[in-house]
Amino acid sequence: EARAIWEPSAQEAKLHLAAQADIFRLHLIAKTDEIWVDGDIVALHPITRNEAGYAIGWEEEGRFVNNAVLGAPRASEAIALLRDFVAKPFVPPWLNRAKQKTIAEVPETERLAAICAAKRSAIGPSALTWALKETGEIEHVAPQGTYFDIPWHLSDLFFAPGNPVETQVGDRATAVHLWSHLIRGRHKAKPPEPSFRST
Repeated sequence: EARAIWEPSAQEAKLHLAAQADIFRLHLIAKTDEIWVDGDIVALHPITRNEAGYAIGWEEEGRFVNNAVLGAPRASEAIALLRDFVAKPFVPPWLNRAKQKTIAEVPETERLAAICAAKRSAIGPSALTWALKETGEIEHVAPQGTYFDIPWHLSDLFFAPGNPVETQVGDRATAVHLWSHLIRGRHKAKPPEPSFRST
């Protein structure tokens, strides 16, 4: 039962589903030993935690992480920091200055909605990257090749004849991200064979 993990407040319930999913996974990690995995992640091997208890990967090495795969200890300070942010939103330092200025003028009771309106994924990857850096947990993030060896701008490879994904993905890859928001228009089309999408 999802509500046993997170019962959204009146303000949170008004957010779009992507933002609610970002919030839900924070509570899931804080309250259970589960690993959150987005529906467009294809596991090539079992997704497990590292020795420190984390399953988080760089989407772009050294720049930002992605929360499509998210596992951390229940006592993670970064996860707690983001849960506190959602409960009492402040002006997000991970957004650009123009958006920060706009959000600063919004009453606190309306700020969470304004933040998510300013950037759809405002509580997602950029927020997680900031929190992990703030707490020092960024050192536990796995290399880009672990989950995101196929970057978003190469998502066409999933439909390419000859299945070039097999040669693009390295030996260290545990999973690949299909970037469903980018390939959604091709879901109903019959993919060429052989291709990663046809297998």
